[in-house]
Amino acid sequence: MPSTLARTRRSAACSAGTTCPSAARPCFAALGGHLVEPVSDAGHALVFEAFVAARRDPNVAAMLRRRIEDQDARLAKLVEEGKADGTIDPSLSTDAVVLFSHAVGFGFLLYGVVDRELPTRRDWQEVIARVVAGAAPTAESEADR
Repeated sequence: MPSTLARTRRSAACSAGTTCPSAARPCFAALGGHLVEPVSDAGHALVFEAFVAARRDPNVAAMLRRRIEDQDARLAKLVEEGKADGTIDPSLSTDAVVLFSHAVGFGFLLYGVVDRELPTRRDWQEVIARVVAGAAPTAESEADR
């Protein structure tokens, strides 16, 4: 089972275009699809603890913000590539897509801390595929270009 570090590396490689050179859609599907894989390391719990500590310690909050900003930049690059290749509707806010992506990931982080049962990989991939497809340009947004 992949560790948190391995997942982070896969996500970073994907957002850098190494594993998904031709389109953003497979990257976003891969980034979201891994969320239901079981995690056997303590990394997720530590990230949760960092969020809790950030409420009390401005230094931890600053460190966490920097890390999130780095991830934001990588995801924003992927979103912009998706807009350029027609995978993502250019009328969508890049910041909103990035925030949505993080919100889903952080939600799974919370579920992992409380050992919440997750959907099957197949069921989750179907949801992710539809969300990613929903971000594609529409006939109306294409007409507005």
